[in-house]
Amino acid sequence: MVVQYIPLKVNAANVMPIIFAQAIMFIPITLVGFSNAATASGIVRAFVDHTSFWYNFVFAILIIVFTYFYTAITINPNQMAEDMKKIMVLFRE
Repeated sequence: MVVQYIPLKVNAANVMPIIFAQAIMFIPITLVGFSNAATASGIVRAFVDHTSFWYNFVFAILIIVFTYFYTAITINPNQMAEDMKKIMVLFRE
């Protein structure tokens, strides 16, 4: 029995983009925690509340950006093409 598949990961970045995005999103919460919370403006309050639309919107955008960036760094398309060529030679024989 011959198993043939293309060795591509569906989610090459795993959970790293979520961790990076969450670390960035904690910055406004930390800064407001060190300052007087009563003087926080509307924009800062929107980013402190994790249920607000803008917090979740920016969080989703950061996840997408970090996923693209992390995948671009970790996956070498030239090496993957060479590996797939070698595999195809093995399948032809």
